[in-house]
Amino acid sequence: MRGRGIEHIPRRGPYILAYNHVSMLDWAFVSYFLPTPARFVVDREYYDRPLLRLPMWINGAIPVHVDRPDFGVLRAASAVLTARDPLVLTPEGRISRDGRPGAARPGIIALAMAAHAPILPAAIRGAFDVFPRHRRLPRPGPVEVVFGALLPPPPAVDRAGQRRLAGQLMGHIASLLDGAPRADPPW
Repeated sequence: MRGRGIEHIPRRGPYILAYNHVSMLDWAFVSYFLPTPARFVVDREYYDRPLLRLPMWINGAIPVHVDRPDFGVLRAASAVLTARDPLVLTPEGRISRDGRPGAARPGIIALAMAAHAPILPAAIRGAFDVFPRHRRLPRPGPVEVVFGALLPPPPAVDRAGQRRLAGQLMGHIASLLDGAPRADPPW
């Protein structure tokens, strides 16, 4: 495990940590570097699995229906940020099939706008090789988490603008993944 850009991680919330989702262990790789506990937004498909539900519930995970708008999640996630706690979510909503960042859903932008919360972008390298979605068990290998500079809250935009900004956020995360972080914020 290696971390780069750790100096960008705020000591306290509120902020939204957004990273590329490539493995079932991403939460552990990211959590390893956080100075305080964080709440995670998780796909309800995993939250409802019997072996995963209790640990997720104990850790305060917020389940979301990935394929449709879920306003209950917006309220619960906003409450986490209002309490000045960090919130962690994956803009893509699901684990990558090929290890590359996928299309982002606009919910992260809607949430950051509503809560006026900054976004901490991060990219996880190596996790797809360690534990891709088709494997039953992880295998040893190097993993690096690269944290970018804290982004200001996104500007108020309509739904089409949220989709556009979500795409720009994923481009920003992809630049961290590729080792060429952008100096300017995506908005």
